[in-house]
Amino acid sequence: MGRVASVQVGLLAPLPGPGRATRSGIHKQEVKAGALLARDGVAGDEIGHPDVHGGPAQAVLFFSASNYAKFEERLGRRLPAGSFGENVTVEGLDERSVCLGDSYRVGEAEVEVTWPRGPCQNLARHLADPGIVEAIGQPHRAGWYARVKVEGVVHPGDAIALVARPHPEWPVERAAAVRRDAHDLEGARALLRLGVLPARGRAKLASRLSPAVAS
Repeated sequence: MGRVASVQVGLLAPLPGPGRATRSGIHKQEVKAGALLARDGVAGDEIGHPDVHGGPAQAVLFFSASNYAKFEERLGRRLPAGSFGENVTVEGLDERSVCLGDSYRVGEAEVEVTWPRGPCQNLARHLADPGIVEAIGQPHRAGWYARVKVEGVVHPGDAIALVARPHPEWPVERAAAVRRDAHDLEGARALLRLGVLPARGRAKLASRLSPAVAS
């Protein structure tokens, strides 16, 4: 169904560009020997802001290689693997074909898709493009998070196979549209009924509903 194009990890480093001084792990380096996908994250990968990134429900960030051409054209330059801060760049899958709740065998690991990635201004600073966050979100081409159900090493070239699809009505692109639209109450309620969402995602959706409904 798909394959791993590349695997990346990043160490904390100062983030360039305007804004407050901060350290981020968004600058990823390709690991040609592969990396261990563990339940608490990718081995060798550092998280600068664990209050909004990482954790078991967002242990791995996936990004489609098919998105690169559009943004290379926008930026006017070639982008190396991992330029969008992703841990695993994939071929044959994207935000329209991957659904929340999907389980995939990826190399030795098995992962479950949990949430659409919501890029912040760190990505804009990293790519030196103030408008990239808005551009990458319409339509959603920012990638998706997954939890690790079975730990294992993932290598470039490994096959990606769908194991289960409990929510075919919820492609990542649709979930991201609900996530972005603060007025979509019905979509929020529907997403909250899924059992795969990370706590941060559930809180974000619940906050737009009345206290009685959110509880």
